[in-house]
Amino acid sequence: VVGYAKDISGRLLYESTVCIALVMCRVPHGLKTSSFVAGHDVVSDRLLVETLMQILDQAITSNIVDLLAICLTSSGSSLMSGSVNLLPAACEACKALWAVVDAMDTASMKGATSLFPLSASRGPLLEENGHGQCKNPEMKSSISVDMLAKKFLKSKGMQIAIYYVLHQGPESVLPSCMQ
Repeated sequence: VVGYAKDISGRLLYESTVCIALVMCRVPHGLKTSSFVAGHDVVSDRLLVETLMQILDQAITSNIVDLLAICLTSSGSSLMSGSVNLLPAACEACKALWAVVDAMDTASMKGATSLFPLSASRGPLLEENGHGQCKNPEMKSSISVDMLAKKFLKSKGMQIAIYYVLHQGPESVLPSCMQ
């Protein structure tokens, strides 16, 4: 959808990004309000948590973070050329990115005190195995934050997209963009 050239208005990219953002925003909220965090063992909550974890695992295996970063980069490129058609898609991509990182962070904490995910970027680089994956599965959110920070620093398009989201995006997106 990001590379679809016939969508000049940006509506297709916006609508697909909204769908991803809606689904992914419910995952961290569901994990935080279920017994997953509290440590209780209720059958209905267990089914909910399993479903939410399947959604999160599917998002991770389909590289949704990379795809949303590409969405931000292409939105930024469009914004640099003077067109604001992709600004709504950039706003939703920020929301979805934050939801994915928040969900991974919540899933990795499993009842422990939640830390701000960007605090991981202050520490030493994480150890990875030969395939670019973390040896410790509980550190996936830290790797995602580190990867996003590197992409942000390297991509002028992503920087421009986030700048426009901060300055011209709706107020509901600002917390996600700032995170």
